Formats: sequence, C-alpha cells, structure tokens
Amino acid sequence: MNKTVRRAELGDMPEIIRMLEALHQMHYDHRPDLVLDTLNVDEIQENFENEDYRFFVSINETGDITGIAYLWNYVGYFIFVKDLYVDPQYRGQGYGALLLEAAKQWAVEEGYSTYQLGFHYFNQKALGFYERVGMKKTKCTLEFNISESKSTSPPPNIRAAESADIESIIALLKSESDFMRMYGESEMLVSERGIDMALEEDDRGLCVLTDSTDKITAVLYYIIDEFEDDGNWAEAKVLRILYIHAKSSQEHDYLVEFARRRAVEINCDRMEVEVHPTDTAIDYYKRLGAFEQSYGMVYTL
Repeated sequence: MNKTVRRAELGDMPEIIRMLEALHQMHYDHRPDLVLDTLNVDEIQENFENEDYRFFVSINETGDITGIAYLWNYVGYFIFVKDLYVDPQYRGQGYGALLLEAAKQWAVEEGYSTYQLGFHYFNQKALGFYERVGMKKTKCTLEFNISESKSTSPPPNIRAAESADIESIIALLKSESDFMRMYGESEMLVSERGIDMALEEDDRGLCVLTDSTDKITAVLYYIIDEFEDDGNWAEAKVLRILYIHAKSSQEHDYLVEFARRRAVEINCDRMEVEVHPTDTAIDYYKRLGAFEQSYGMVYTL
C-alpha cells in the first residue's frame, strides 16, 4: 500500500480530534490571549456533517493515519484550508503536500482558481513548507500593543470623512499600487458606493488629514471587528486598519496614533493592520512597535 489521501470517515474522528487538539495546543502555547485553552470538539463534529466542510486524512504504507486536512468551501470564492496537520514522526515525507492536493482537487471541482490559508508568524517551519509547494503570501497582518505609543500626537486637522470627500479619497487610494494589489477588486473599499456605505456603518471609520486649505492629504480607513467566544478563539474587540494612504512618514505617524487612541477610547483589545507582504510598510510599522502576527497565503491553480 502506497502513501495516499482519502476523504475522512466517521471512524477517523478520534484521530482527527487528537491531531486538531495537538495543533490547537501549539497555538495556545504561543498566543494564549487569542486562543482558548481547549478545542471546540462539538463544532468539528458538526462540521464533519456539513457539506461546506471536508476532512481528508493521509495514510501510510501500513494504513495508519499520518495527517489531516480540514477544509472549508467559501462558497462562490475559494477553498480555505482551516487546519493542516501531520504527526511529527511523519513530517518531511510528503504527506502535507498530498493533503494540500486534496484542497486543490476540491477547488477544481468547484470551479475556483485558488485555495487559500492563513498561518501565525511564529510557525516559520510552516511558511517554508507552504512556499515549497508553490503558495504565495497575499497579505501580512501586524499587531500593535495599544497601551504603548511610539508615534507623534495627531494634529487637530484630522477629521471624519464626509460624502463630499469621496471622489478625492478614491483618487488617492487608486494611486497606490500596493493598495490596489490587495483591495482593487473590493467594492467595499474602492467604489463610490462602498465608501459611501463606510461613512454610514457604525463598525467602520474613514478619516482624513487635511492641509491649511482643507485639501485631503492622507486617508485612514479602519473597521471594528468584534469576535465572540466561539469555543476556539477568545472574545476580542479589534480595531483593524484596512489602509493608510499618506505622502509622508509624519502624516502616517499621525494617523497610526489617531487609530491607536481611537482603539483605546472604544475599549479594543488590540489594533491590527493589513499590508501587502512586499510592502515596505511592514518595516515601518515595526518601528512603531507592531509585530508580525499572521500571513495569508494563496495557491493559484
């Protein structure tokens, strides 16, 4: 019997749970502030019966389960690899690549052009593996400790955006190539309708910095995410900077500090920013005290 991958069966559930618990423990050991101390087994068992999820297991020559892939069909868009785990004794033997091949085949069945996943920055071994199988980074999420400030106090000429600002905001955003690589297809960020909606939504913020003539010179776009305790991840309120467009580092500093103070004001647990993985802003945000939290990756068929 050769190494192979098959769709998981109900009888595989004890091994699936064991491996997912080991993976969950690794995440808890590194980020106990983000992850609860126990795995939500009920959710996994429910998803096993849900057609939007699929579980695959890799098998060795003697029929033992060596690893698992826990996949989700983000219907209409792509296959998302929620979890991938190979037992330590079997790593480096090709099982991870076989499991990702199952994700690829499901994506083909659904007519998608990609499958995607996310991973925490502390897991650098995983990054090396994903790159070897042909995956590319799509975004980097950096995290700030909002109790610490390394930026200059924001000036008084930062204000909430208004409907009359939409045209100028769109022109600024579209002038930035890194922004368009990440968000160019998002109606919620670059269209007149999407930005107008952002001005009305309580969980979104759009702010502008202006010069002495009230001309817009920089833009801050953020969203407030509130995560409930789902049995795996801890409850949290997060201010997530979707984008800052600024011509100078000083303007950028002002808007970062404005966002940080806003996060403190509304009792957020942390602040995050997403950037393109090749963006020089990664080093810039690190100088302001941010650290790399996670990356998104994609495999294009």
